Amino acid sequence: MRRGMESHHKNLYHSTTPQQFDQAFAALDRDLPNLSDAQITVRLMAIGALVNDGHSRVDLDFRPGKSHVGLWLEAFSDGLFISEATSENKSLLGARVERIGSASADEALARARNLISCEPGNKGRRQSWPLSMLLADPLVLNGLGLTPSPDEAIYTVSQNGHTSTITLKPSVNGRDMHPFLKGWLSAITQRGDQPLSTPWTQNIAFAEVPSAHAVYLQFNSVYPPPGQTMDEFAASLEHFISNHNDDRLVIDLRDNGGGDNTNLRQLLIAIARSRFNHRGHLFVLIGPTTFSAAQNFTSRIETTTEAIFVGQPTGSNVNFYGDTSNFDLPNSHLTVKMSHLWWQDKDPRDNRTATFPEITIPPDTFADALAGKDATLHYALYAPAPPRLEDVIVAAAAQGHDQALAALNAYTADPHHRYTTDFTGSLEDRLNLLGYRLMQSGEAQAAVTVLQIGADTYPKSWNAFDSLGDGYEALHDKAHAIAAYRRSLELNPSNSHAQEEIKRLEQTPQAPI
Repeated sequence: MRRGMESHHKNLYHSTTPQQFDQAFAALDRDLPNLSDAQITVRLMAIGALVNDGHSRVDLDFRPGKSHVGLWLEAFSDGLFISEATSENKSLLGARVERIGSASADEALARARNLISCEPGNKGRRQSWPLSMLLADPLVLNGLGLTPSPDEAIYTVSQNGHTSTITLKPSVNGRDMHPFLKGWLSAITQRGDQPLSTPWTQNIAFAEVPSAHAVYLQFNSVYPPPGQTMDEFAASLEHFISNHNDDRLVIDLRDNGGGDNTNLRQLLIAIARSRFNHRGHLFVLIGPTTFSAAQNFTSRIETTTEAIFVGQPTGSNVNFYGDTSNFDLPNSHLTVKMSHLWWQDKDPRDNRTATFPEITIPPDTFADALAGKDATLHYALYAPAPPRLEDVIVAAAAQGHDQALAALNAYTADPHHRYTTDFTGSLEDRLNLLGYRLMQSGEAQAAVTVLQIGADTYPKSWNAFDSLGDGYEALHDKAHAIAAYRRSLELNPSNSHAQEEIKRLEQTPQAPI
């Protein structure tokens, strides 16, 4: 396994050291005589998760035969619930899972999540469908020490005021598990704002929402609909848009775990050249399941459109390793998948650990889902265009520093703006960039106000004071410019720009302010 990982991965040690892998393999080798096959499998999965990219893993999902029970367990903010089931388990739909085998639901979730490989700094994959696959796999549950047998799963559930314990045998193959839902039943039957009757069973589809004057595009998988190419689908979307007078386009990527990113070009072109490509007319819904080719789409639409992102952070870094090269282990016959390509859709200096929403909407509870409530979709369909942080600060800066600082604090305190510091870069960088834009447009006083707020907010940042010095220079305020540069030098004595500016200003007569 170690040799295969090294030879198949594009850059195996991108965030985990060889020594960390040495320790993990040595510990497994030491413990091996006392471990069952299920325990060994789980330990190998845990080592695969050390790679720290969402694609690399020891894959149990599609092994031959019946491997999973016919339940889809989904973690909501109000608990772990059975949201979908095969027909023989339909009586369990909507039940709350209290325990899995010997452990509480929370403890079982914590153990299972450690087997899921995630992007560096991003735990989104541990909230999405890979978790549900593990919780329905008796071999994994046994290997984690939750249940006594690798051939059955035990759940304690509560429903309608009653608690019961059930034991289930594997009845389906991993290929027939959600999100594919071949003939499965769902506890969630209310649709709310959702215009598509069975939204999760289609790769991609659209429908009009007349009450919102909107077109809703459900994009679950980066593959075309059956019988169409993606180019043909994009053409049909453009034709529909041109023949309807809707005011906005809402693209839902929350259930999109990826696919073939070579399918994206024509769809991106259709969206970018549509009349919706203006602020407030294009909304994109994202969440922890938004991953792989869906992350490619997210990054590219961020670059080419004025989309407003709504929901929760994506399950992938904006630049990431993907497209697995696979090999089988010779004795266990387990499949190991290692990422062998580096996808860089954004600037190489863009180190964001996800695409973060401009408007954060808390995850729905299971009770909300049962009632057909979808706060994220409702916002995207009906809310007016939210003001940008930069617009809020510029408007307030006209009234002075205190008003601008208060506006910034009010904006960042709003729960909708939870990811302000991550959205398109750090808050410090955004304030800095805004200050320079104002300088370039001749608004020096507003620039100084914004840059002063940056220095107040980040008092240990040498760059914030260096930029403030540039602002005061643009305002022809020599004394304050020198003071700002000196403070920058105190924080970073090697700042040659500040040194040169101080020397030049001290030799230059004070210009009128």
